[in-house]
Amino acid sequence: MKKILAVTFLLVLLAFSVSLRNAGASIMPEFLASYSTNYPVIDGVMGTAEWSDANSYEISLVGATEISATIYFKHADMAIHNIYIGLKVFAAQHENDQFTFYFDEGNDEGYGSGTRDGILTRNQEDLKTWRSSPLAGYNIIDGYYGGPWRTVGGGGDFDAECSFVVDHWECEFAIPFVGNDGGGPLDDVSDLVCTIADTIGFKIQYFIEPGGNNYYYPAGGNEEIGTYTTLSFAPSTGVIPEVPLGTVVASAAMIIALAAYVAVPKFRKKQIGINP
Repeated sequence: MKKILAVTFLLVLLAFSVSLRNAGASIMPEFLASYSTNYPVIDGVMGTAEWSDANSYEISLVGATEISATIYFKHADMAIHNIYIGLKVFAAQHENDQFTFYFDEGNDEGYGSGTRDGILTRNQEDLKTWRSSPLAGYNIIDGYYGGPWRTVGGGGDFDAECSFVVDHWECEFAIPFVGNDGGGPLDDVSDLVCTIADTIGFKIQYFIEPGGNNYYYPAGGNEEIGTYTTLSFAPSTGVIPEVPLGTVVASAAMIIALAAYVAVPKFRKKQIGINP
């Protein structure tokens, strides 16, 4: 009977530890950029060798219909301080195809920086766009959240290029961790400012003209901050990753449970004078 109780106790603690791990997983970012020193050439052609070490995710851009896409993330924090994003969108070519990334940063009472706060704050969020039909001679467009989202003409503090390859679009972006907030010819009011320790809000938009059709991942418009996903960054070489609290507690619970399971029978035997 005592042994049954001990086993039951062990199973309960194991179930509890699993629930803790699952709880920790539920708050983990959906997208994780791998660390890499293999820097892609930003030419709109996603070579296999260039992106083989990036974390990739199959997604659906949601609008009037759903469009299949694959997105890739990696970063080079210790070297040239860029976030690299690759995107393949399986759609036709149009008069204008436009690809935009939106970033939700933290509220630093200035131009925005750090881990997301889940609020669209004026002059504190960033966007990056590439469009096939140039605007004022530029294919890349920078922007910020001004209530609503605003663009600032052509050019920006990032590099991007897209091309149509047989039956799909391929896009490559190189976005600096720290943009040009606070001045300079490339300042767009609120450029992205974050580190590899931050988790930022992230949304993708694919816009088609003519027709003005929008497709998003995650589903929901660019003003719906509750629909944004998250992007975090794998540690650079030599950095010890932080272990989630849920994992630590779960591991401790399992060790305690196993120790109790082993110790209880021995303790009982000593009490009643039985040799082990």
